[in-house]
Amino acid sequence: MAHGQPDFGANAPKETIYSLPDLGELAARLGSVMRYNRSGNLLWYDDFRESVSKWTPTYSGGTGSWGISPAKALIGGTSGLLTTPSMSGSLARIETDLVYPVQGKIGFEAAITQESTTSPIDIKIEAGIPPSYSMWVIRYAYETSTLSIFGSDGAYHMLSSSLELSVLHKGFHHFKVIIDLATDRYHSLKIDNSSYPVTAYSAYKTGIWPTAMLRVTVEITNIHVILPTTAYIGAAIITQNEA
Repeated sequence: MAHGQPDFGANAPKETIYSLPDLGELAARLGSVMRYNRSGNLLWYDDFRESVSKWTPTYSGGTGSWGISPAKALIGGTSGLLTTPSMSGSLARIETDLVYPVQGKIGFEAAITQESTTSPIDIKIEAGIPPSYSMWVIRYAYETSTLSIFGSDGAYHMLSSSLELSVLHKGFHHFKVIIDLATDRYHSLKIDNSSYPVTAYSAYKTGIWPTAMLRVTVEITNIHVILPTTAYIGAAIITQNEA
């Protein structure tokens, strides 16, 4: 049926996106993964209801794990559980690759809840068409309550020294970063109910990207001396055509 026309309409404009009267109401009724921030148009998502096979896990400092867990959930009855090796300073990360999208503003949203020994948490976007490469990183350190952004100079710059994201028994913290592929700049950053100024910062550009693609990564670090630490990931969403 033609969108935006009567049922008997013979002609309709060709469009790729169609408006609805109330997207918020529709999202709530359908149990949509797009419930925190509905800006942009959905490009890709994972709600971790069935498997974690869309992601590639890697570890540094020992053996970690990545899998489905019913212990916490944002959508449905499960979430992704990322566990670091049992050593202070060890890392666990998950990443997924997409074909390089149409240049414009791209958003990456992740719903995460962490332990008190999970610090820092990195939210990363990498993109490029060979030979160019760009990287954007947002870092939250729980033990120091600091939020930082990785700049074009290859260094982290503090955005906040007083961000306290509590360890949640139920529920998730929401991170959403929007970057501009056309200008290689950060566009916006939202964490839960707060926004942070990031437009003064640009992507870090170095190296050679192997193929035209977009990669998103969630990485956690363990600060416990002898035990592993974990983070639950309830949803991961990539959007395009962000305003």
